Amino acid sequence: VSIASGLTPTQQAVLIVAAVTAKTSLPVTATNVAGVVTFATKWTGPSSQQLQVRYINEGITASTYTVAAGVAGATDADPTAALDAVSSEDFEYMVVLVDTTSTTLGQPFFLTYVNNRARPESGLRGCLIGAFTGSSAAAVTLSTALNGHRAQLVWDRDGNYFTIEAAAAMAGMRARAEQDDPSVNLMLRVFNTWRPPYAASSKISINEAKNALNNGISSIRYNRQGKAFVVLPITTRFQDANGAADYRTLDTNKVTVVDSFADTLAIDWPIRFPDWKLTDDDDGPIADKVANRRIVKSWVFGWLKDYESYGWVKNVSANEGNLVVSIGGLIPQGRASVKIPVDVIDWFKQLDASLYQIG
Repeated sequence: VSIASGLTPTQQAVLIVAAVTAKTSLPVTATNVAGVVTFATKWTGPSSQQLQVRYINEGITASTYTVAAGVAGATDADPTAALDAVSSEDFEYMVVLVDTTSTTLGQPFFLTYVNNRARPESGLRGCLIGAFTGSSAAAVTLSTALNGHRAQLVWDRDGNYFTIEAAAAMAGMRARAEQDDPSVNLMLRVFNTWRPPYAASSKISINEAKNALNNGISSIRYNRQGKAFVVLPITTRFQDANGAADYRTLDTNKVTVVDSFADTLAIDWPIRFPDWKLTDDDDGPIADKVANRRIVKSWVFGWLKDYESYGWVKNVSANEGNLVVSIGGLIPQGRASVKIPVDVIDWFKQLDASLYQIG
């Protein structure tokens, strides 16, 4: 905003309000009362407190400016109606603005919603991606409240943005990469655009990032060129119900590959077995379009081998004996129940090399 010489505080405030009002894409409104400009987010609740207002004074010497933060609204809006509107939509990622531990309006609430969507009755498998810009201790508290394999928590202390921007950037990176390879290794992947913390001292250190990894947190750090990168994209599932470390589904690909395989079977089953019948007789002759344990197992095993050839899973042949198809008995009539071992391939995360001078 250009401030001409001799303008009163009220006149200056009028210009500031006009400039903000003209930019309708901004997440705030501005009002002026006797030279005091009040910026307010277009929503209320704890998430609105993520707004950061800063100014740069260039060449103005006769006026001084101060910024004071206030709080509007005690709780975030109830998302139930919005979630109901998309209840039948199939999406891979749910990005959220809220950054609290509330089980009614915070990230744990949304994780429960994502988990329920992924149940067999609906089969809408996906994951929650949220972000946090508070302290390390508070980030651990939030990750602990989540502790779920379908949730990812991105942490950038004092990040210069709303948390939904960080979560959306992470979702965008994953979407572009995972659409072709659900097991893609995004370790140290650089973001094209990312606003760093205002203070360099806020940037996450190596030791802090290491502690975050042990607590299910995907840290953001900055390289020498100032570019932001994700240290390692992981889920928030880092401990079992007793609080003991449990990293079996820590890497995001441990979830995305299994989800991809489940989706593949769900899509291919009606194509492979249209109008088929099912028998628990593995010894008698098999008529046309009649499936038994052997045929169902061969179909599933074939897809596992395909996934292995893509570089998404491993040890398929070694685990073939653990691929079990059950028909009849306590299994409901007409159902083939399949227990499928999916050994997701690991990311190449570390290189341990010993160098010694010999000349």
